[in-house]
Amino acid sequence: MDEKILKDIASTLEAIRVKLDIGAISAAGLRGPVADPSPGWARGAVTESLPQWAGIRGPVADPAPWYLLDKAKLAQLKIRQIDAAITELEKQIDFLKLERNLLKEEYKIK
Repeated sequence: MDEKILKDIASTLEAIRVKLDIGAISAAGLRGPVADPSPGWARGAVTESLPQWAGIRGPVADPAPWYLLDKAKLAQLKIRQIDAAITELEKQIDFLKLERNLLKEEYKIK
C-alpha cells in the first residue's frame, strides 16, 4: 500500500516538473510555459505587438483615477481613506490603554 502511494506521488511530481520545464534555449530566447509570458514578448515596445486597426498610441493601461473622476469624488475617496486610518489608530490606542491597565493591575503599579 505504501509503495503504491509513493509511486503515485512520484508520478505526480514528475508531471509537475514536465509542465514547469522551460525547454531548450534557442536563438529566440527561452521557450516554455514559464519563460514565455506572451507572444512577441521580446520585440521591444508594448504597442509594437498591437494591431494597427486599434489606433492606440503609447502604453496600454487603465487611466489613473484623476483622469476618470472629478475633484469632488477624489476628495471623497481621500476622506474615506483618512477616516479609515483614524478609526484604525483609535482602535490601536484603545487596545494599548487596555494592555497598560491590565499590566498595572497584574503588577499592582500605580
